Amino acid sequence: GGLITAVGGDGSASLSASAAATAAGTDGDEAVVVLRQIRVDIPRTSQGGLRIFCHARMHRLMERVLYIWSVRHPASGYVQGINDLLTPFLVVFLGAEVKQPLEELDFDAVPDAVLDSVEAASYWCLTKMLSDIQDHYTA
Repeated sequence: GGLITAVGGDGSASLSASAAATAAGTDGDEAVVVLRQIRVDIPRTSQGGLRIFCHARMHRLMERVLYIWSVRHPASGYVQGINDLLTPFLVVFLGAEVKQPLEELDFDAVPDAVLDSVEAASYWCLTKMLSDIQDHYTA
């Protein structure tokens, strides 16, 4: 098995902590703790009035970005609040892709390819931003 262990009815994938830990070469218990914290924080994400941040597809997208970032950066790891640092990137890249106000967006109608693109761009921007401040940022 790979990182992706469940596929939702909408075709989106979700993470399994044990599979992700194995793939990342991390301790399974640590992976479970990190994934649990991410899953607690995502619904608390500052939404700025945008319903998209309440959608299960967005939650899974954010979960993947945050978890993968955390296992690729073990010196810092995931800490509460990184989820809120991710949101501006998601808003900018999704808005650029769908070319309509996000307040009016039917998130169920957004193609997977668009979300994949938004996810990748947001991941790399978050990574760059956090790498620039990583010396001041520890778990």
